[in-house]
Amino acid sequence: MAQAQYLFLKGGIYYFRRRISGFPQKTPPLMVSLGSKDLKQALYLVQQVQTEYCAMLNNFIFINPPLPEDLIRTYTSTRLRRFVRDMQRNTRMARMMGRTSDKDHVRLELYKVVLRTMLECGMQKAFPVRCIDPEWTKDELETVMTLYDQEFRKLMSHDGRAALETEFMNTTGTDPKVANTREHECQILEAHLNAKLAAFEAVQSTPNAQLEAYQKEAQAFVQTDTQVVFTVPLPAPNVLEIPHKKTSFLVRSTLQAPDNLTIRMLADMHDAAQSSEPNSKSGYTSDIASVYWRMVATDGLSDGVARQRASDLRLFSLVTGIVDVTAIEQFHLSQYRDALSKVPKTFLRSDKDQDLTIKALMARSELNAASDIGLSATTMRRHLKSVELLLKRAKSEGHEQAIGLDVTLLKPKTKPNTPAHKRRAVFKLDELHNVYSHSAWQGCQSAGRRHMSGDEIIKDSRYWVPLILAYTGARRAEISGLLTNDIETIDGIPCFNIRANQYRGIKGESESEGAQKNRIIPIHPHLIELGLLDHANSQSNSLQDLLFPDILPTARYKGRDRKQTASGKIGDSLDDFWRKSLRLTLDGNPRKLCMHSLRHYVNHQLIHQPNIH
Repeated sequence: MAQAQYLFLKGGIYYFRRRISGFPQKTPPLMVSLGSKDLKQALYLVQQVQTEYCAMLNNFIFINPPLPEDLIRTYTSTRLRRFVRDMQRNTRMARMMGRTSDKDHVRLELYKVVLRTMLECGMQKAFPVRCIDPEWTKDELETVMTLYDQEFRKLMSHDGRAALETEFMNTTGTDPKVANTREHECQILEAHLNAKLAAFEAVQSTPNAQLEAYQKEAQAFVQTDTQVVFTVPLPAPNVLEIPHKKTSFLVRSTLQAPDNLTIRMLADMHDAAQSSEPNSKSGYTSDIASVYWRMVATDGLSDGVARQRASDLRLFSLVTGIVDVTAIEQFHLSQYRDALSKVPKTFLRSDKDQDLTIKALMARSELNAASDIGLSATTMRRHLKSVELLLKRAKSEGHEQAIGLDVTLLKPKTKPNTPAHKRRAVFKLDELHNVYSHSAWQGCQSAGRRHMSGDEIIKDSRYWVPLILAYTGARRAEISGLLTNDIETIDGIPCFNIRANQYRGIKGESESEGAQKNRIIPIHPHLIELGLLDHANSQSNSLQDLLFPDILPTARYKGRDRKQTASGKIGDSLDDFWRKSLRLTLDGNPRKLCMHSLRHYVNHQLIHQPNIH
């Protein structure tokens, strides 16, 4: 009987027994003793337990909030564009190669029926009987049943669901598996079906709209008797227009950008503005990109600083929707400041982030933990400084702006007045003794097990760099980037010649200053006793000419143009090893000492030595 489908008899006692939906078959079913041997009483109890079980499942299903509508809208829009593009290409190929027939139109209409049925009636194992059209022929009915079965199997299979989740994550930057709820799966599936049905409704089997556009251009050519540049009409491009201003680049801008503005669109604007050259007064347009890159050209910003500030201004335009300096008002600056406290810390570390709208970005940030959102005070000040420099440049060019714009009111203030690098804790001598008593310097098990005591002493960058820093007070990058020929003997004394090279520069040194920041530091006898000079001789024939070649950052592909760049600065690879060493040797490192604390330790030691000038 239907009522007893979850009733199970074991040892003369009835149980409620049911498998948990979504779990593997090998997972044991849920069993609850009903405490009764009477069948009638057991049938009554099993209905009560089944009701409570369904209520409990519903509570689990809705324990997490649904995916934000902005993320769903971004995903649907991306899928729709892809479906339209693929369908147009397939249609054109079939039409131009003569593979079309009268049945194709019928099949297309029936496919729409299948998608519409799945949206309205749900994902059933077979095409619903109530949705069958009595006027269909036998062939049409068989086609509908076949199309429905194929689509159902593809979407409900494990691979099909995984493909949808992967596409959603690549589009929005949000992994639905983190929450692991069926509601999220249903939202993504519904968005997929909506996009596919809309694409089928939009794509035409014949290029009528395109032909009409050509006919209009041909008529204009006949009437004006002048040369006309024919263009192929594209589907609703995301262009930004200024109806009353001329622009100096191909991607046009507007005082108020559309809601679908993305970082990628803004990057295209900056690329075009960077390559343009104003030759007249009309060339000095007021769009943010052009104003900024004119400032870069005249102020002589370095390449790294220019790219960083351009990224800050693109984020400003994304948040506020403003791409023209004459449209900036004070509330836009406040809006930007407030948004910086909600932006995910990992934003723009992935290429797919460049296709997110501001609504999708803010919706994604709501799914992140509080510790993963909001930029630091120092980073926020840099972002606002970029806007401040832009406004000063715009004023110098005479662009009309709202009076009284003040960015300084918005900059977050750091609590102490001293710079951050001067507030770092300083090593004490006994703390250094504890650190260098660690197995990495006294004997470890292997290169991969430096924090476990053993008989091996591996003298590579992890061994030498912290020791050299403790004896010289140099910066981490300065020692990490030493070349083998940077160890010189001057007046019979082995020395470090710290100077700029192809791997890193010297802080405070510009290209025009040449070698003015070079420093000569004698090598401490203890470092020589430990074998530093022998190590330098062994590395003299290395391909990179680096004293510590194992510290060189590995290359990776990064950015919109997928250029191969180094992953981080030279010396960054030491951080994890050094932090763990401090935690193990200093009882968790409560004073938050770091590698730069070695530099302050040397300074303090020298300052408090009365016999040192």
